[in-house]
Amino acid sequence: MSDKVTDLMLRNLQEVFNERDAARRIGAVKLIYAKEAEFFEGDERIKGHDAISAKVGTLQASFPPTLRFLLRARRRATMISVA
Repeated sequence: MSDKVTDLMLRNLQEVFNERDAARRIGAVKLIYAKEAEFFEGDERIKGHDAISAKVGTLQASFPPTLRFLLRARRRATMISVA
């Protein structure tokens, strides 16, 4: 995988999925995702910046508030709960 793709995936993890502030998260979504991007969660199809950011917020609400996604090794991410 190219460094560009790896960097983009890392930014998505850190700036979208780890961001609990909705205003900062939507800003990151708009920078990282194309306007017409689609996100799939199970059988659900989420389309567009606002819907993707809202879905990430919903997913985050189901996790403990201290949960963070961390890159533990190249091309491998994990979830941990930090105090």
